[in-house]
Amino acid sequence: MATNSSDFDCSSVESLPKPWLLTAAFLVFGMAIFGTMANTLAIVALARSKRLRTSPSTAFVINLSFSQLLMCSVFLTMMGVNAVEMLNNGRVHVGMSGTVFLVIVSRILNQGILHSIAVIAFNRMVAVKFPLVYQQIKTARAVVIMLAGVWVSSFLFWLPLILKYNLGDAEYCMAEMRFEGENRLGMTFNAVICYLLPVLFTVVCYCVILVRFSDCHHVGGKDHKDWGEPTPTTPTTLTFVQHHQPWKDEVTQTILVVFVILVVCSTPHSVMRALEPYLPIENSYIWALIHLLCYIQYVVDPIVYVIMSPRYRQAFADVIELCCRMVRRSKDDQYRASPEHSCQNQTEHTL
Repeated sequence: MATNSSDFDCSSVESLPKPWLLTAAFLVFGMAIFGTMANTLAIVALARSKRLRTSPSTAFVINLSFSQLLMCSVFLTMMGVNAVEMLNNGRVHVGMSGTVFLVIVSRILNQGILHSIAVIAFNRMVAVKFPLVYQQIKTARAVVIMLAGVWVSSFLFWLPLILKYNLGDAEYCMAEMRFEGENRLGMTFNAVICYLLPVLFTVVCYCVILVRFSDCHHVGGKDHKDWGEPTPTTPTTLTFVQHHQPWKDEVTQTILVVFVILVVCSTPHSVMRALEPYLPIENSYIWALIHLLCYIQYVVDPIVYVIMSPRYRQAFADVIELCCRMVRRSKDDQYRASPEHSCQNQTEHTL
């Protein structure tokens, strides 16, 4: 490939046989198409459901799905095109500036995904640990502020590269993104911090939820299946027991699974990217598999929503049913407007 980005550089896979490149192109295009459709369906289902719209967490899940929609529809599509060009021509014709722009956007979107999950975990932690405070902050204004904070912080994390790109120094940006520039150590540290901070923050939030669950389980003296029953506890604990059930809460469980999938899929890619200047991966097969594993996370989250949450599942079913009705109505309208239907009506009228 003509460029040298760790995300777009195909020089690492030039030695792959054509069947592998064809398989990679097929998988990436498949993930791009399925991920685009699934995340679009998730956004429509969540936004359309009156029951789900009442939850503040829904806005963050929609934001998460929107980020993954952009990654699938733009970034994965571009990666599939790159694989096809590599298969046909042995190289990829992508300009340096365009490559840098797409890589920076993908970094910001990935950062937004990490921050969205962290904010959802934080909201669930506040709901569990400080239920009275949560009642005060779960307003539309607070949600908008937190969503703005997600993207502002994601933008600021990669601001140095953005400033250099705006100054037209694409070569510098490319070298920095591969940690080969003058500030190689600083960029490596920045990449590690960008990944570790939101991940560790999310882990801490779920640890607090787990501890709170354990405390209320012991204080209440009952099994968690009986949380709906009043128990002789303090008012704060009683409020939690009656209204907040973290491990039964669908959003908490769903985002926990999404977070685990993100860590499993993205950690190898993040480690590879950070260590690339010091311990480059020479095996092209490993390089390709690590990237494919990283891309899977953008596709499976809508499946997790359907599996984990009956409410999400019902919302998805309603949207699919609506789409089926619209398709049937469209086919009926086309049939009524067809010449065959007109001839049939005339024949019946004559008879």
